[in-house]
Amino acid sequence: MVEFHLLGPAELRDESGELVQSFLSGPKRLALLVYLTLDRPRGFKRRDSLLPLFWPNLGQKSARNALSNMLYQIRKALGNEIIINRGKEEIEVGSIWCDVTAFEEARKKEEYKRALELYRSNLLEGFHVPDASPEFGQWLDLERRRVQRGYREVLEKLAQQAEKRGDPEAAAKWWYKYIAEDPYDSRATRRLMEALVAADKRPEAIRIAENHAGLLKKEFGASATEKTEKLTGGLEKAAAKFKDRRETSQPGDLNTRTIAVLPFETLDSNGEIKPLATGIHNDLLTKLSNISALTVIARNSVLRYRGTEASVAKVARELVVGTIVEGTVQQARNRVRLNVQLTDTRNEQLLWAETYERELTAENLFQIQSELAEKVTDTLQAQLTPEEKKRIQEKPTENLEAYHMYVQGQTHLAHRTERGINRALKYFQRAVEIDSSYALAWAGIAESLVLLKFYEYPLPENTPDAMEAVRHALELDPELGEAHASLGILHASLQEGPEAIRELEQAIKFQPGYAEAHAWLGWTYMITGRLKEALKPAERAAELDPRAPYTRVYLGKTYLADGQYEKGLYEAKSARQMQPEFTLNHYMEGLALYHLDRFSEALLAMKEAQSLVRSKGTPAETEILAILALNYIASDNPTKAEKLLPKINKMEDWFSSGLVHAALGEDKDTFKAFNKIKNWGYFSTALFRYFFPKLLEPIRDDARSRQIIQQINEDWGLNC
Repeated sequence: MVEFHLLGPAELRDESGELVQSFLSGPKRLALLVYLTLDRPRGFKRRDSLLPLFWPNLGQKSARNALSNMLYQIRKALGNEIIINRGKEEIEVGSIWCDVTAFEEARKKEEYKRALELYRSNLLEGFHVPDASPEFGQWLDLERRRVQRGYREVLEKLAQQAEKRGDPEAAAKWWYKYIAEDPYDSRATRRLMEALVAADKRPEAIRIAENHAGLLKKEFGASATEKTEKLTGGLEKAAAKFKDRRETSQPGDLNTRTIAVLPFETLDSNGEIKPLATGIHNDLLTKLSNISALTVIARNSVLRYRGTEASVAKVARELVVGTIVEGTVQQARNRVRLNVQLTDTRNEQLLWAETYERELTAENLFQIQSELAEKVTDTLQAQLTPEEKKRIQEKPTENLEAYHMYVQGQTHLAHRTERGINRALKYFQRAVEIDSSYALAWAGIAESLVLLKFYEYPLPENTPDAMEAVRHALELDPELGEAHASLGILHASLQEGPEAIRELEQAIKFQPGYAEAHAWLGWTYMITGRLKEALKPAERAAELDPRAPYTRVYLGKTYLADGQYEKGLYEAKSARQMQPEFTLNHYMEGLALYHLDRFSEALLAMKEAQSLVRSKGTPAETEILAILALNYIASDNPTKAEKLLPKINKMEDWFSSGLVHAALGEDKDTFKAFNKIKNWGYFSTALFRYFFPKLLEPIRDDARSRQIIQQINEDWGLNC
C-alpha cells in the first residue's frame, strides 16, 4: 500500500516502500493528492469542483486538460489504483495509507501513545502552492488547525491520565508539550505549575508563571504582576491533589500494550543458570520489540528491578506500563523449565501463567521465546504483520555454546565501560568462531567496535574492521535491526549523515521498539539540520528506555536545541540523578541553566562536570571551560573568562574559542576562530546550529556564516 506522510515534511513511499522523491518536487501535484486524501466528507469529488481550487486562472477546457495530465502523472508514479473513477466526472483516492487519517483514528480510539508516534510535526508546515486559489490555502490552514487541535487534545488527555494516577512528573511532561503548542493558554499553564509544585519544583513553577505573564503583557498588554499573582495563588493546595490521587487512584488508564518484561529470576542457588536466564529475558525483549503494536520498555530500565520485591503497582507507576511479564528459570541436567506469568497492572489480575519444560537446546530455547512472544501478543490482542510474525519465529543460531557466548557479550556490553566493551568484543568473537553464520554476534562485534570509537577508548590489537563485521551481519540477515542500527551509528561516527539516517530508519522499521536506534536517529536528525523531526525519535527513545541516562540526556539536548529550556533542564537533571558520575549529564544541566539565565547554578554544574572530565571523551575539558567563561561574562566577570581563553586556544578548540569571543562581543575574532575549524563534529555542529540565541543569532545571520554552514553541510555529507 502507498504510504503518505504529511505530519511534518511530506514523504511518499510506493508499495515497495521506496521513497518517491520526484513526485514531491511538484507542489501542485502534491497538493492535489493531499486534497483528495484529506478533504471531508471523504469520498468521490467532482472534477469541476477541483478546477477553481488548483487552476483558478485557466479556462474550463485548459483546466480540465491540466487536471487530466496531473492525474496521469499521479497514476504513473504510484500505480493506476491510486485514483479511482466513478463515471467520467467523479474521482477519489484509492488504496493509500496516510498518517493524518491514522492519527485521527488513533485519537478517536483513545490510543494516545500511537497518536503521538504518528504526529511528527504540524501538517505540511511551510507548504505553499504559488498559483493555487486562495480558497485552497484557506482549506489547508483550516485542516492544519484542526489536526493541531487534535494533537493538543491528545496531550491534554495524557496529562489528565497522569493527574488521575497521581504522577506529577508525567503530567508536567505532557503539559509542557501542550503549552509549547499554545503558549497563551493560561489554564494549561496553571495545570503545569500545579504538577511542578507537586513534583517539588516550585521555583520552576514560579518561573513558568512569570514567563507566561510576561508573554501576555507583551502580546495583549495585560498586567504581568496581577497575572503572576493569579497564576500562583493557592498552588500548594491545588498540587496536593496529586498526593491524594496517588494514594487512592486505580491505574485504569494505563495502556496494556505498554509492557515491562522484568528480569527472569533463577531458582538454582549455584548461579550457573544466571546467564541462561539473562539470555532468555533479553531475547524475549528483542522479539517483543519487533512488534509495532506494542511498546516494550527496554532492558536498561527493567534491570533495576532484578532481585527486588517491587510490587506490581510500584513497577506500573514508575514505568507507566499496563502489563508486566515475570518469569523464573530452572535447569536440571539437560532440561530447562521456564515459568512465566502475565499480569494486568490496572487491576493486578493474572492474565495467564504457563510452564515450559524442554530439553536444553538452542532450538528449543528459541522456540519457547517465539511461543511466549505470540502468547503475549494474542493475549493483548495486538495484531502481528506477516513480517513481524516471521521475525519472532526466527532462530538466530543452532549452537547452544555460541548462544551462551553471545549472551555474555550482551551482558558486558551494557556496562558501556572500556573493560566491559572489550570483554563483550571477545565473547562476540568467540561466538562467531563457534558459529560463523551467527548474524547477531557479528552485529555485536560491530557495535562493540563502534562504541569503542565513539567513547574514544583505545582499540585492542588485531580487531576486525567494524564496517566489514556489520556488512557480514547484514549479508546473513538483511532485516536485522541491530545490524542496521550499528551500521547507522558507524556512519554517524564517520559524519556520513544521510547514510546514518537511512540505516537508523531501517533499524526502526525492522525493530520498532529499539530504543538506541530511536535515540541515535533523533541525534542525527538534529545534527543534520532536521530539528523538528528529531523530537519524535528522541522522545520515543526516552519512552522505551526511561531509566537509561543516555536517552534522557539526548532528549534534553534536543529540547534545548528547540528552545524548550525548562524541559531540557528536567531531562538533564533526570539523567544526572540516574548517573551522577557521568560528565555529560552535568554539562547538559549546566548548559540548560545557562540558557535559563541561572548563571550561578550553571557555574556549579559546570564545575562538577570539570571535576569528572576524562582526558578523552565527551564533553572535552575545553568545551566545559567555554561554558564556564560564558557564565562568568554573563555574571559581569569578563576578566575571569578571558583567563580561560589561552588554555582553550592551546588545545585548538576553535569553536569554544569563537563562542567565548562572541560572548565578549568580539565578532571579528569569533569568525577568525570559526574559520580555523577543520572539521565540524557532533558538539560544535549542534551548538552552532541551534544554541546560544543571544550570542550566536547575529553571527548566524551574518553573511560570513554562509561559508561556515556550507562547510558544516560538507563535513556531514549533506552537499553531496
